[in-house]
This record gives sequence, structure tokens and C-alpha cells, in this order.
Amino acid sequence: PAGLATGTFATPDCLREGATCGQDAALACGFSATVADLPAAGTESYAIVPLWHALPLDRPARTGKAFIDFQNDVTAKDVRLAAIEGFRSVEHLKRYTTLGMATDQGKTANVNALAQMAEQTGSSIARTGTTMFRPPVQPVAIGALAGAARGRHFKPDRLTPTHDWATEQGAIFTANGLWHRAQWFPRPGETHWRDTVNREVRTVRTAVGFCDVTTLGK
Repeated sequence: PAGLATGTFATPDCLREGATCGQDAALACGFSATVADLPAAGTESYAIVPLWHALPLDRPARTGKAFIDFQNDVTAKDVRLAAIEGFRSVEHLKRYTTLGMATDQGKTANVNALAQMAEQTGSSIARTGTTMFRPPVQPVAIGALAGAARGRHFKPDRLTPTHDWATEQGAIFTANGLWHRAQWFPRPGETHWRDTVNREVRTVRTAVGFCDVTTLGK
């Protein structure tokens, strides 16, 4: 790389780097090459400063929102508050604000956030440091994560402790997530589910009944 790609901004320097890179490329391909005379170019002044966050111009700086981490809604104000309250270590900043704790593990937000923390503490980004991130740091195929979770392993039947007993009693089951849950217990002569349910309700009201609620809260 050469020129702006390497952070070089002055035109003469860009030309020189470009010529050198071209010569290296030619030599790598087996050709002879010399650097030609470069055209004269003036050194133009430039003033480039980093812009890590921007706020609307129609409101005071401390009342607007400048989102940094779009997955966890962390704002520039959150980073500033973390610095004020002493959470200046990058790992403390991460946990104080939830910065970089979403699915991207900070890939879309942490550079801006760490730059702002460096700005708040009067340090450099390099000295401020970076947070640890969790794998996968590169995209992987879903199949690699799923592994053997296919067929019945992907969607297993979940049975309650009373399933065998309920089956023996002729229960009609319904799907409750992965669970098989008994809906009602028909008796001979009952032709409609409401007949069965009405009988069960009367039994519970006049005697006692029980319900296996294993399928709840699991």
C-alpha cells in the first residue's frame, strides 16, 4: 500500500511511495524496473483531525444522543460518564456500559468508544487498550455449530414424569414446545372433547385432581 492507504497525505510523499511500490511489484514479477523521475508537486497543507462522534447542531452537546454501540444502545454520554465515575479500564468500561457485549463483540463500535475514552482520559488509543472478545471472530457455517443436532436430535421429544401413565389412561396429547402434554383423558362413550373436559371439571370440583405442570417454565 501507498499514499493515503498508509496514512501518508503529502503529495510528494504519496508519489514517492507509489513509485516504490510499483518498482517492488515489477521486480516481484521478474521484470527489471527503475523509479522514474517524479513530477514536481507542492506540499499542500492539511489539517485532519479524528471525528469520533457527532451531535445534532440544534441542541446543546450534553442533551443530544450520539450512539456508539448500535446493538446495545451505548452512547457517547455513557462512555463519558464511565470515565467520570472511574471506570476507565477498557474491561470496566465494557461491563459498565455493555459496550461490545452484543453479537458483534465490539467489531462495529469499540474503535470509536475506545477513542472517546482515550479522549476523556487524555491518553492515546493504543495506551487505552482493547477489550477481549469471544469467538467466533470469523463467520462460521451454521452446520459447524449444529454438529449432530439433526433430525430427532435437533427437535427431541420431551416427556413428563407422568407421560407413560397418561398414555396408559388414553390421554390425548398436545405439543407444548418440545413437550408432549396431556390435554384430556377421554372415557368410553365420550364423543367430544367437551364431554371429557366437563366430566374432569366436575370430578375435580366434587373430589380431587392433579395436573402435571412439568411443561411450564422449562
